[in-house]
Amino acid sequence: MDERLLIKCDSSIYADNISSVLEANNITVRRHDNENTDRRTGTHGTDSGTVLYVPDKDFEKAVEIIAPIADRMHEAIPFCPKCGSDNVTPIAPFRYTTAVIIASVILGLGSGFYPWWSLQLGIQSGTGSIIAGVFLLLAIFMAMSTKYLNANYRCRKCGRKFNHR
Repeated sequence: MDERLLIKCDSSIYADNISSVLEANNITVRRHDNENTDRRTGTHGTDSGTVLYVPDKDFEKAVEIIAPIADRMHEAIPFCPKCGSDNVTPIAPFRYTTAVIIASVILGLGSGFYPWWSLQLGIQSGTGSIIAGVFLLLAIFMAMSTKYLNANYRCRKCGRKFNHR
């Protein structure tokens, strides 16, 4: 039986969706998955992803069936990196991310240089060192939180916030 290449999917999630639709319409699908580990030499090309093949006699019907799914796939619809759901909603990213980054840099530099400055000026104290340490921890926390604050999608299924390209 001769087979034809139907589609190359960048994600195994999309390949699963297309495979299940085709199998529900009694079309046999063979998958070649570059994401899995296959020990044979020459099995994988340089591309990752999943390639779907269908029998030659069912090719036209398969193309007709998957056309809406393939169009949707090329729209680059985001899906949750945690659970794989495409039930996501866009959210407005935090507008003051740049201000938070600048504030964390200033706090980090100020509290990081405090021991040297206070020693040079002769005003070193235990309370000042504790406050500088707290500010340094705050600066690190602020810098790390900017990725989460700047997320532009939220999954409705698991609640994770993430960025999409």
